[in-house]
Formats: sequence, C-alpha cells, structure tokens
Amino acid sequence: MVRGLNIAMISLVFVALSHVGSAQIQVQEGFKTAPLGKDTLCFSYRFMPNDTIVYHVDASDSISFLGDPIILRIRSEFIQIICDSVTSDQVSHLRLSMLSYAEKSTTGRDSSSRTSHPWVGRVIRLGLDSLGRRVYAYNEQASKAAIAPGGAFQLLLLPPLDTACGRQNQSWFYEDTMALVENGVPYPIMHVGYLWRVLDKADTLGKTFSQIQYTLSGIGRLVLTDEEASFDLQCQSAGYGKLSFDPVYGLPYAVFATVENKLTLNLANGAVKKGQHKTMQHVFLHEIRRRNKP
Repeated sequence: MVRGLNIAMISLVFVALSHVGSAQIQVQEGFKTAPLGKDTLCFSYRFMPNDTIVYHVDASDSISFLGDPIILRIRSEFIQIICDSVTSDQVSHLRLSMLSYAEKSTTGRDSSSRTSHPWVGRVIRLGLDSLGRRVYAYNEQASKAAIAPGGAFQLLLLPPLDTACGRQNQSWFYEDTMALVENGVPYPIMHVGYLWRVLDKADTLGKTFSQIQYTLSGIGRLVLTDEEASFDLQCQSAGYGKLSFDPVYGLPYAVFATVENKLTLNLANGAVKKGQHKTMQHVFLHEIRRRNKP
C-alpha cells in the first residue's frame, strides 16, 4: 500500500485545484440526473482471475524547456496486466509491467533511437474496484529511482470511471488525490479532476463498442532528493481521453488521449526552469489470454 504521503503537500494541492475547479464548473441550481433509459450505456473494468492482458501504446511527445532545444520523441510500448485475483466485492488485484520499449527522438539536429529503458520490467501492484477507484497502489522496486518514458505526469492507462452507467451525453465529475506509482519512483502525487461524458455506441472492426470521454485538469508534484540528483518538479495538467469499451470483455479496446503538462523544475542549485511536455497517444488491446471465457 502507498505509504509516507506528504500530507501537507497533498492538502496544498487539494486546495489549489479546488479553486481552479470551482471557477470552471458550476452546478446548475435545481439540476437533477436524468433517469436511465434506452440510451443508457454502462462501463466498468471487468477483470477475471488469471487474466493476462497486453496493451500496445503508440505515442508522440514534445518536450521543451526555455533555453534548451525541443525534444521530439516517438515511442512504442507494450504494457502487460496480470490479474492475480478478484474479491467478492469486485476488487481486482493487478500486476502491471512494461514488456518492451522502443523510441526515436530528435533534439535539434541530432537524432537517436533506443530499444531499452529502466522502466521495462518494473512491477506495479494495483488494487482497483470495477470503476477504477484505487484501493491500494505500490511499486515493487520502490528503492530504485526512475521515471516512466511518458513522464511523471502521463495519463493513466486505467483512469477512474467513478460511475457505472449513464445516458448518452450525460456527464459527471470525479476528483481524487493519487500517487502515480505507474509513472515514477519516487512516485509523483497529483490532485486531478475528471469530467466524464457518455458518448454513443460505435461499430468498427466488426465489433460494437461503448464510448465515453473525459476532460482532465490537475496539479501535481514530484520531489527527488538523491546524492546524484535532486529536484522539485511541479506540474499543471490539462488532458482529454476517449475510451472505446469492449462490452464482451469489459475492458477498453482502444483509447485516444492527449495531455499538456506545464512544468516548473526547481533544481538543487536554485535554478528554476519552465517547460512543457505535450503527449498524444493511441492505446490498443493487443492480446488477451483469459482462462475462463466471459
């Protein structure tokens, strides 16, 4: 289970985002949620014991800091999810790990490629309920500092849905403070708000999908204190994601997502650098091995 959260820092993040959220979202007086009907779509993460699921992530990044050349990167990742068990109250105990990684990057006139990364092989343990809310989260290699290829504040592969069913065009808001153990050691902390909206059914590739989308805003922080490197990284995030759920497996089949992270990097020598990290990614269900068919 995640331990040692900086409570003062989390409180500061919570208060700051609350002011931002209250300025952007106003609840209409007298508003009532529409009753469920024929245009109702339902969404949930339906893992089964002994599931092995592999997602393929194709992403492009633009990373820029004032005074430095812009880094452009194209990366390909295969992420594996293994479900060890599911409890009677539908909490799935999951193991996430990156199976392989490849990238091509350009910085100014220089270009390079690589097929390895320190994040490959790291095992992340998650306990998720059927709506993606976290019961626990931790990284098995918590003593070895590293950052995921998508950065400390990349979008979650399994974002919290919070609500199971909604009518088309119905929306709801969910916020939480989370330790993003999938993204780094030490883990970044982010207070984030998701504005979800139910879309429609879509027929493609011989399948019928239920689609839902979110817009996201959040603020986060990552502090590293080490003999070799020490910094304080702060972030303001704005993102969007569209998920196409496979109703047979109860899992996202395809995801399009994009995020812009505005960064402030405070270095140990007192220097402060401002930058941005923009990401666009497509995620596809590459393989699923299920002991018992749904």
